[in-house]
Amino acid sequence: MRVPLTVRLSQSTGERMITRQVSDLRFSAKAVGGYATCTVRLARPIRESEVEPFSQLTVFDGSTGNVVWDGRLLEPGRTADRAGQVAELAAIGEGIASMTDTNRPYMLVDSSLSSWDEQQSSRKEQSVAIGSSPNNSEPGYTFTARGTVAIGDVTFAWYRNLFNCGQLLGAIGFTHISGETGSRFIDLRSGVTPLAASTLHASYPWLGSLSTVFVAFAQADWPNTTVPKLAWRYNAAGPVGDTSWSTLRAAIVYARLLGQDREPLNTSVYSASFLTADRAFVDVVARFCPRLDIENADIDPASFEFTQLAWLSGITPRGVMDDVLEAESGFTWAVWERQPNGRWRTEFKALPTEVRYEASVVDGFDSPSPGSEIYTTVVVRWRDAAGDEQTTTVTQESDVLAAAGIERTATIDAGTEVGTSAQATQFGEAFLADHLVPPNAGRLTVARPIWDHVEGRPAMPWEIRPRELVRIRGVQSTPDSLNATSPDGVTVARIVDTSFDSGSAAAVLELDAPFLNQDRLLVQLTNARTRR
Repeated sequence: MRVPLTVRLSQSTGERMITRQVSDLRFSAKAVGGYATCTVRLARPIRESEVEPFSQLTVFDGSTGNVVWDGRLLEPGRTADRAGQVAELAAIGEGIASMTDTNRPYMLVDSSLSSWDEQQSSRKEQSVAIGSSPNNSEPGYTFTARGTVAIGDVTFAWYRNLFNCGQLLGAIGFTHISGETGSRFIDLRSGVTPLAASTLHASYPWLGSLSTVFVAFAQADWPNTTVPKLAWRYNAAGPVGDTSWSTLRAAIVYARLLGQDREPLNTSVYSASFLTADRAFVDVVARFCPRLDIENADIDPASFEFTQLAWLSGITPRGVMDDVLEAESGFTWAVWERQPNGRWRTEFKALPTEVRYEASVVDGFDSPSPGSEIYTTVVVRWRDAAGDEQTTTVTQESDVLAAAGIERTATIDAGTEVGTSAQATQFGEAFLADHLVPPNAGRLTVARPIWDHVEGRPAMPWEIRPRELVRIRGVQSTPDSLNATSPDGVTVARIVDTSFDSGSAAAVLELDAPFLNQDRLLVQLTNARTRR
């Protein structure tokens, strides 16, 4: 190879330096995910038996000893010839691999009323169902009774999604209002399974004005609680009429969240109304990714308020974060090299706002026409608490499109992420903020050292990291949040992908958005994702 890189293969039989056998080396990294792919072409074939599946492949900078790529080897037999000799190794970054190892039903927070079911009732004249209360049209879960009631008459409803996901209860909250008062109660109970005996946690009297309940379940007191239940109970006998109703609104259920120590969090972390992206990332990694070093991860606090994060048909951890980052677009997650503790360095970080790299176009620059990324209107599809599909339209002014007399509209699906009109608006505003002006998208080739402000020294092409900002001289910028409104021949752009090729000794940096050539555009159009 023309570059001072070394390649190590780590297996159960030990570590092997295979640099002398390498004729070509290529690796990439992404702003979201970290180390992505690596292919190693060998100068001479090696026997398939010499390479174990899922071994660790690590690339070092031979001059500094720093890791520049690290990940998990894929099945080597897929590139073996008839003699069982392998001429090429392919690997994937440990973060992307670990975040796709598991696909199962999973929830963090759920505000859907359709997740509750009536379980049993003392009398057929007593029932609960989704529907507005007699005094308000807002969706709710309403109990009604007719005829005559006896002391102890009770109607149960249970929340099914935690049990179906195999998760424990972290907290529950709701508001309630009733048509009458006196010797009538809503009991909060919980159990291990839907049919097991439930334990009474608290009783709340029916009230004629809206009242709020929020309860977090400590692990020490409720170690195996999977099924929360609500019971509408009478403590007085007699005839009842049209005023004998009680409605739950704004119901929200949290799964028991895990912290960075992979242990359940204490009750103080649960909010009465929302969950943030950093909590989601920590939980999904702590729960499903034992190889990632979440214990020592660098986690930035996020702010977007999620009230609906539940994937009942199954999802991967990577899919969870794809959905979360659709709304919290100012953050990324990444996994890098293996640590001395045997786990891979992990982070959830806000996008940097300071320029890290200084570059020029001397080695090559290509930029597509980015106008297809601008929109003035977005229609957000979402589901309300009753499970009904709703739409919210959000608009913005675009000077670029206004000058051309054009209006452009996008439709996005926020099916699992949004539960209220206000949050749908917030989701739409986040989308439009990223599509106000044409991105400074392009592809920059770097075949020489460029200045790194963080390290305070020149960075070699293979050392350049995605997610960072690069200032490029010799390119006229499109005015945006990173660039001045007056042209100055300098563009600041975000690196979203890096790809290094040892054959050319150059790195290709994709800026602001993946380079949208014709092939990628066709793939994007045919593989449009529907999260429903």
